[in-house]
Amino acid sequence: KLEHLFCDPNSCERGRIEIPSEKDLQKKLKLPYALSREDLQTLERGKKKYHPVREKFWFNKLTPYTKINLIFVCGAQHIKNFQKLLSKNFLKSIILCKNF
Repeated sequence: KLEHLFCDPNSCERGRIEIPSEKDLQKKLKLPYALSREDLQTLERGKKKYHPVREKFWFNKLTPYTKINLIFVCGAQHIKNFQKLLSKNFLKSIILCKNF
């Protein structure tokens, strides 16, 4: 009887909140089609710039559910900042796993 909710933005929502797809970001950063290790690192740094927007989107999706206990699964690179966002909005959180 648990409810599941997808919180990640779909392609239309990503467009609306201006988070580029990986392919679009690759073009924006002028990276080649075949990525070297250095190119992959550049791409990852580019993605990180959009983490706050994505995390705020997640938070907004969760807002109707803040009165109940939740389990939220996200990538390890989001844990600290997403927990800060929750705390800033007076929501308690517990990290069950920091790296997976």
